[in-house]
Parts: sequence; structure tokens; C-alpha cells
Amino acid sequence: EGDFPEYAFPADEVLEIKTGAQVMFLKNDSSVEKRYYNGKIGKVVNIINDEIEVLCPGDTEPITVEPDVWENSRYSLNEFSGEIEEEVVGKFIQYPLKLAWAITIHKSQGLTFEKAIIDARQSFAHGQVYVALSRCKSLDGLVLSTPLNSQSVINDETVIGFTNQVEQNQPDEKVLEKHRKTYELQLLNELFDFKPVVRTITYLLKVWNENASSLMGNLKTELQNVLKPVQAEMIDVAEKFSPQMEKLAGEHGHAEENSPLQERLKKAADYFLTKQKEHLELPLENAGFETDNRAIRKRLADILGQLETELTTKRAGLESISGGFSIQRYLEARALASIEKPAVKARKQAASLNVTHPEFYRKLLEWRVNKSMETGMDEAKIVRQKVMLEIAQKLPATAVELKAVKGMGGKKMEQFGQDILALVLEFRREKGMDIPLNAKQEVELAGLDTKEVSLTLFKQGLKPLEIAKKRNLAVSTIEGHLAHFVNRGELDIFELIDRKKYDAIAKCLREKTETETTSDIKNKLGDGYSYGEIRLVMANLYK
Repeated sequence: EGDFPEYAFPADEVLEIKTGAQVMFLKNDSSVEKRYYNGKIGKVVNIINDEIEVLCPGDTEPITVEPDVWENSRYSLNEFSGEIEEEVVGKFIQYPLKLAWAITIHKSQGLTFEKAIIDARQSFAHGQVYVALSRCKSLDGLVLSTPLNSQSVINDETVIGFTNQVEQNQPDEKVLEKHRKTYELQLLNELFDFKPVVRTITYLLKVWNENASSLMGNLKTELQNVLKPVQAEMIDVAEKFSPQMEKLAGEHGHAEENSPLQERLKKAADYFLTKQKEHLELPLENAGFETDNRAIRKRLADILGQLETELTTKRAGLESISGGFSIQRYLEARALASIEKPAVKARKQAASLNVTHPEFYRKLLEWRVNKSMETGMDEAKIVRQKVMLEIAQKLPATAVELKAVKGMGGKKMEQFGQDILALVLEFRREKGMDIPLNAKQEVELAGLDTKEVSLTLFKQGLKPLEIAKKRNLAVSTIEGHLAHFVNRGELDIFELIDRKKYDAIAKCLREKTETETTSDIKNKLGDGYSYGEIRLVMANLYK
């Protein structure tokens, strides 16, 4: 049932036996009677329907065997409780029996026999012989049918030496007490040692400096500022405290029964908890960074995660001894803290970057993440971080103002202008800021090609000069945009130029020789005509 791979089957998938067959039990009896155990031998005396009766040597009554269940379990760590949880993903159901006339050494691993006849002459590794010889409960039940080769039994000199040393140097109470004190001091010195934390911070700063051009935020400054106080008020203090601990430990019994040491440890725990909060945890809470480089972001986030885990483990250890030191309580607290994931905190990039409108910057970040998932584009290729910062700083309320942001011209406006301007106007509306009367039209303009923006504004009644001022462009550029639509037949030339001017320009253009330039035409027409008007007529004539 479920997930139980064939290679892991504990018994034959199809069991073929008959009355009189010698069989072996493959697992311990799970019932309260405990009638059989793994490796027990017997003979089948009867098979009735779904039951098999097996009589074992020394028993007066046969054992009625029914199908049993083996479970395939998956284990996982509960993120909330920190405990290991078991999930049954598959089951194998079969009679816990196997034909037992003989078994290979390899297959016998894990089994126990009362008696066994062993043929190990073809063994090719000394480990096989060890497995074979260790199957019986005693040497009385062991029979070798063939001699063992000398190379099949190897005595490792290291093991022999260790065994002899252990036998000759049995530890007494004094030795155990000495090692216990040593272990207690080792744990306490590790707890008050903040050098590993500083090493992690130093490494993080190194990674920052290597990628400084791609990073923004106050993380570097915050971390640099903690190094001196951590050294002076934590590391230096801990180094002075260590000899005091050793002295108190040497003058009295082990730590749990050492009252003077316990009092000093409680005070030390309170001191270092306060300093850790002040010099490490609070600065980290106020620190943040931002980068468009996904690899750098992940690398820094991983190091920060390691730093947070170190601090969480330190805090758990210090809190566990603030009420008195106990090896068991301390180790449990440290182990639980090391596997607990730090609570997910809101990203503080916006605040750390000194943005005028951090709340809106976070909205932009969220929009960019969603747009990246929607389009499959890299976040940096949608809108770069510096561009978003300027948008969050200025909150442009019109398409023209948005396009004026460096990095938001041309293609970016067409692709994302409408989305961004809609976000800006919504935010301005929420905060009671001024918004254009034609806000809806501004959003529509933000998604148009630059030529289409000029056309839309023209159709709204603005003259080329007014459009140029609104868009902060040259009049000739606007006339060029409109000429594009005249050439395509989407705009009537006479909406832009009167008939008299049109005829005069058209006449000069028709009479133009191959050597004449637009400047020559302009000179012929005089100051009453512009280059833009000449281009408009050309666009209409040369459709």
C-alpha cells in the first residue's frame, strides 16, 4: 500500500510454503503475547485458510501466524515545535515468515539464531566472517562446516590497543568528576565567546565591500558600528570572566551544585543578554540592504540568516542559565534554538535606504516581484532599483513627470508606465496629495509610445507648442511625432497647418531639384515657415 519500493520489501512478495517446511520468523511479535522473535526457527504444521501454524523447538503448542504489517515512514522536523515527526507513507503486508533451510551471510544480518552451521570458506572480506560468527547467541550453538581462511579474520592493532588501554585504565569517580568539570567549563566558555559572531559580521562586511557598487542600504554602517562596543563590552569582558569561572569551579564541586559559581553565572547571563540586545540585535533590526543582483542578495541573506541563528542560539543558552546552570537544560535550549527558524521579519530595505516615502517603495518592490513572476523577467530588467528609488522620492503624478525619471524612457514607459503611474496616483490619493484632474488619461498616456502620447495630447486640444512644454521636449520633436501620423493617414494635415501655407510649401517641394536641401526650401519660403511645417507637408505628400 502507498509508497513502499520493491527493493525494500522485508519478505517475499509471494510466499510459497507447505506443511513440513522449515521457516524463520522475520520480525518480533507485535502482540502482547510476544510469541516469536526475529530469527526464530520452526516448522509449518498446518495451513488453514489465512492462518499458518508453526511449531518451534521447545514449544508444546504451535504458533498461529497471521499477516503482519511493515511500515515505510518518512521523518520531518516540525518547524513550530522543533520535534521530529513520523509520517507513514506506505505499508507492506505479508506473513512474517521465510523458508529457512539456509541463508546467505549477507541476508543474515540483523538476525539471531540459537544454532547455526556456517560455511564461510568463500568469504571475500573479513567483515562477512564477523557477521556470520555474530549471529548465534553463544559459541555452543555455532558449528563451522569448513575451516576459515587466515585472511578472513583480521585483528586491527588500533582496536586491540584501545581495548587493552580501556581494560587497564578503568575510570574512577575522581576521573569522571574531573572530566565533568572540564566539559562544564568548555560549554560555559563557548557560551560567553562572541568571537564567532564577530567573525560572521566581518565576513558579511567583506562580501559587502566586494559588491559595494551593486548594494544600497545601511547594513554596512550598522554592522561597522557594532564592532567596537562588542569587542570592548562583550569579548573583553568574557575573557576576564573566564578565569574567574575556572577558579570558582576548582574551589567547589561541579557547576550544578556550586552555589558561588551559579550566582556569578546568573549575573553574567543578565549582563550579556542586555549587551547582546543593545549591541547586536537592535542594530540588526534597524539594518537593511537592497540590490538588483539576485546572487548577491541570496549570499547576503544567507550570511544574515547564519548570524541570526548564532544570536538566537546565544540568547537561548544565556536565558537557560539565567535561572541557574544545568547541563541538560542548557544543551536542550541550545539544540532547540539551533533548529528553530527565526521568525520571518518584514524586509526593511525601504527604511534603510532613507526613502522619502518608504511605504510606497515597498509597494513598488512588491509590484516588481509580482511582475517578475508574471512575465518571467528578472526583477532588475523590469525596473532597476535606482529608478524605483527616484520614483518613490518624487512620486511623479503625470506621464511626462514619470518619463522624466532617468531610466523610465521609451520602452520602459510602454511596458510598465501605466502600472507604475497607477500605483503612484493611488498612493497620492490615499495620502491626500494632489493628483491631476485627468488622472485616468494620464495613466493611459503612460503606456503609450512617445509618438502616441503627442498624438493623444494633440487630440485633447493642445497645440504643438503646448505639448512641447508639457512634455519638456522641443517643438520640432513634437512636430516630428505628428508628421508620423500624417504620413500614415491617421491625422489630417489641415488640423496642423492652414491651406495657404500648405500650398506654398507643397509648390516648393514639387519644384525642388535633386541638389536642393530642406534648408534651401526653408530659405525660399522665408521666416514665416518652420522646418516642422515643411516636414509635415513632406509627410503628407510622400505617403
